[in-house]
Amino acid sequence: MKAKIPDIIEMLKGRDHWARNSAAGAFEKLANHSVFHDAMKPGIPYIIEMLKDSDPQVRDSAAGVFKNLADHPVFHDAMKPGIPYIIKMLNNSGYLARNSAAGAFMKLANHPVFHDALKAKIPHIIEMLKGRDHWARNSAAGAFEKLANHSVFHDAMKPGIPYIIEMLKDSDPQVRDSAAGVFKNLADHLVFHDAMKPGIPHIIEMLKDSDPQVCDSAAGVFKNLADHPVFHDAMKPGIPYIIEMLNDNGHLARNSAAGAFEKLADHPVFPIPDGIRIYSGGS
Repeated sequence: MKAKIPDIIEMLKGRDHWARNSAAGAFEKLANHSVFHDAMKPGIPYIIEMLKDSDPQVRDSAAGVFKNLADHPVFHDAMKPGIPYIIKMLNNSGYLARNSAAGAFMKLANHPVFHDALKAKIPHIIEMLKGRDHWARNSAAGAFEKLANHSVFHDAMKPGIPYIIEMLKDSDPQVRDSAAGVFKNLADHLVFHDAMKPGIPHIIEMLKDSDPQVCDSAAGVFKNLADHPVFHDAMKPGIPYIIEMLNDNGHLARNSAAGAFEKLADHPVFPIPDGIRIYSGGS
């Protein structure tokens, strides 16, 4: 099999997108076997070229390979030039390629060797948060959420928080839901707290949302925020809506509200009325 790797690399360089996709699939599988790694290294520049291809299926295949290669340190140096194209795919690719790029991005963020290259692209991700394409904004929000798990990115991320807050107000429920997930994760990091405070009224508005998934996400955010005293005063106006959700006919919103209510009840600062009853009917 090792002797066939130069032929596979030649296929990666070709013009037939079916052949390139097949070669990319073979390349991805070979990466799981260290005996092939040295012979594979010359192929990585062609995987990177595929990330720039005009065909979204080719980009999708290449992003899947890139994600798998990230698990193998022997490839890391050769992969670095591909990072700008992974981030570009988050913005202007088809659905499948964009999802594959998001998966690759999340894998790359777990490896410190890529952090400098990713950090340099955070302004681009923030620009995507400001855009009009809701799919691209959701992809950018997912990337932003992943980056928050690594303190090396925090200072560069702060300018993006106002745009996450803008997404909480978006007319598209998927955008609101995506932003709520990011907001919830950001709350675990003290460095973001001051910038997050203006977003809490919009989380409270989401507790009243007509979309049950948005309500569920907002209740999850409320539960997380309750662990941080800096947010408590701003959260108080939302408590009546959490209580109202406890008797919602939908089990999704009701269960999320119950979790938030239990967390709020642990903090005497919140005005919790006595005698609250939780609806026990079916969804």
